[in-house]
Amino acid sequence: MFNEPMESFGIILVIALVCLALLLALAIIAYGFAGAALQFAWAYEFGFVGVVVFFAAWVFMFPVMAIWAVIWGWIASRQDG
Repeated sequence: MFNEPMESFGIILVIALVCLALLLALAIIAYGFAGAALQFAWAYEFGFVGVVVFFAAWVFMFPVMAIWAVIWGWIASRQDG
């Protein structure tokens, strides 16, 4: 099936890199959800207006809020341990 040993090594390397990328993506998603929950809890402290501003910020500033959520989730996970 494979003509050369390096060809099979390349396929194994690609599979390993795909697995690593999936693990990294899952970690980023988990940190993002945890950070978004912390953002919501923080906004909830300011009452109804805080929650409205929270959802408006997610709609109008999605990339900024998503990056902030991932960073906040990552920092919170480091402080828990």
